[in-house]
Amino acid sequence: MKILLFTRVPESIGRVSVKQEAEKRGHQIDYVDIHTVGVDHTSMAALVDSVKEYDIFHCAAGLGDVVLERLHELLNNSHVFCVNNRTKVASEPGSKLSQALRFGAEDVSTPKTVRSDRPDYSELKKVFGDTFIAKKPYGAKGKEVWLINNQDDLAKIADSGEWLFQEYIESDGDYRIHVVGMKTPFCAYRRMNPPDDFRSNISQGGSAKAITNAEEEGEVNALAVKAAQAMGFDYCAVDIIRSKADGRFYVLEINMDPGFLHVEDITGKSFAKVIVDYYESVSQTQ
Repeated sequence: MKILLFTRVPESIGRVSVKQEAEKRGHQIDYVDIHTVGVDHTSMAALVDSVKEYDIFHCAAGLGDVVLERLHELLNNSHVFCVNNRTKVASEPGSKLSQALRFGAEDVSTPKTVRSDRPDYSELKKVFGDTFIAKKPYGAKGKEVWLINNQDDLAKIADSGEWLFQEYIESDGDYRIHVVGMKTPFCAYRRMNPPDDFRSNISQGGSAKAITNAEEEGEVNALAVKAAQAMGFDYCAVDIIRSKADGRFYVLEINMDPGFLHVEDITGKSFAKVIVDYYESVSQTQ
């Protein structure tokens, strides 16, 4: 089996471990740095020809919805299996607005959300109360997300362009669930925010630990699978929060290109083995 991965950092520990696992099983896996990908007609045609030499194509980095959708369109009639094929998933899958709309349509529990390009604190307060979350439609690792408590907070960050505002749900951190094959959660863990930050992203100073309560893990896994299926993602990570007020679980967002650097340390499960298992399973269906 031949596998092609687009990535930002081919030499990262995670990518190296996947390559080692694949090669140990007799597969070939090659990496392409997304910063070298051309989008003119000649470059795209050459890229498609080169991808067709592989059995699995996985863009594990942000190439852009439009570019990747076009690339997947050109590969649809080939033998190549495209992970998270952009022609088969929800439109603009990287947009948190698109995700919120899709979750609403598929009855996936999410926080109340408002879109605005001219946010007004007094109007938003009528919807959410004094405190709420502001975020840009695109962003990762807890960036482009703010806690708004008053007009001054909003004035500091609100610029022209599109914004999403969500109800603030008080919790003890959140849960991250990695889902493979649109149906199998291969690991789930809790992330706790640092004392001075409402965000629990590890990249923002949060900590994490494995979930030890089987009932709790079962609930978040089921909700994560429902979210993955709503978006049509083969592989993703789903972020879920549990309300202190009523104990309900809500999906915050879903990431189709999740980082997995800390997964093995937290859960003891090997991402490399799971993802190569998945590549093997889908290659048999082609």
